[in-house]
Amino acid sequence: MSLPNAQKKGSHSRWSPQARSHVSTYIEVVRNHRIEEPAQRAALKILINNLVELTGNSRQACWRFARRLGIRKKQSYKEWTKSDQQRLLDLIAVNPPLEVAKIMRRSPGSIRAMLRRLGASAQMGRDWFTKYTLAEALHVRATEVQRWIDRGWLKVRVVETGRLKKEIIYADDFAEFCKRYRHVVVGHRLNKDR
Repeated sequence: MSLPNAQKKGSHSRWSPQARSHVSTYIEVVRNHRIEEPAQRAALKILINNLVELTGNSRQACWRFARRLGIRKKQSYKEWTKSDQQRLLDLIAVNPPLEVAKIMRRSPGSIRAMLRRLGASAQMGRDWFTKYTLAEALHVRATEVQRWIDRGWLKVRVVETGRLKKEIIYADDFAEFCKRYRHVVVGHRLNKDR
């Protein structure tokens, strides 16, 4: 037996002025009184419980309604580890900030803030490579690029970015490497003009 359209799960429900008033009041209180985050979370749970009781709708439907009216569930802060910071520096060298945010599953604001803290910027990587970005560009493994560095064929420089040290390969050093070792190392991946 199928339910009528109005009762099907996920269908749009009608929201009373009282339900709208509850949400508006919550938003106003949070904006004007600067409630501490634990108290905000508790008040938000109470609001959703009240909406469920008042309307008879599911919690998910009440959450969707509250978000439509402007409530944003605040994400908890995700700590940045040293490896996260290093990965950010490697990714920002070849990807725009929005793409890095998607890859790292962080907000664009979080990405920009950490770049500032590291003394870096989204413009990094225009004149240099990391061994990872170079490996990606040449379609080889990073271990292969490291082998070239270890043999002294490819010059690498250490730059301090905040508290982290970063090994970078300047474009001029890479060009010199290509001139001297192109036939041995790079093979058919690059032609002379490139």
